[in-house]
Amino acid sequence: CVDLHGIEDFRDAARTAAIWTNANLTRESSDYLRSLPAGPVSRETFGIAHGSPRDEDDYIVDAPDADEAFAYVQNAVTFFGHTHFQGGFQVRKRKITSLAFFSTPAKLEFEPDTEYLINPGSVGQPRDRDPLAAYAIFQPRAGYLTYKRVEYDVGETQKKIRTAGLPVLLAYRLAIGQ
Repeated sequence: CVDLHGIEDFRDAARTAAIWTNANLTRESSDYLRSLPAGPVSRETFGIAHGSPRDEDDYIVDAPDADEAFAYVQNAVTFFGHTHFQGGFQVRKRKITSLAFFSTPAKLEFEPDTEYLINPGSVGQPRDRDPLAAYAIFQPRAGYLTYKRVEYDVGETQKKIRTAGLPVLLAYRLAIGQ
């Protein structure tokens, strides 16, 4: 949304939204976003990647994708997004398990000798057929994470999307979480 390199490869709705966002960010917000380090990023207790620790544009949707991504993690817990699906994967003794929760809040207690790829979900564009805003609260010292969902005014958000002249698809999909 700040430097629109590669935007020609975006789908039409995503390209339109990125251009709109770029035009509507304040200079201060644009400058702040430009100042952030390019990902993936590793911190003391966690890593962050938009797509995958291997490549920011990769999607992690299944165990083979996760297996490839785990080869690049530098922390026991790495957060990723891009798919907008709340959940993730864990690997222990080379066995990958999908993390899927069908109700929230859901607590995930970290196990020793286990690595995690965590997708907290999406606040504004969920793709997992649940229109609630999805997020996670990370408690590294306590050794757990809690997945959460919260209601928000989808109708008002849809109205703002349409008023802004953004693609109707972006408004429609909010109600169905897709």
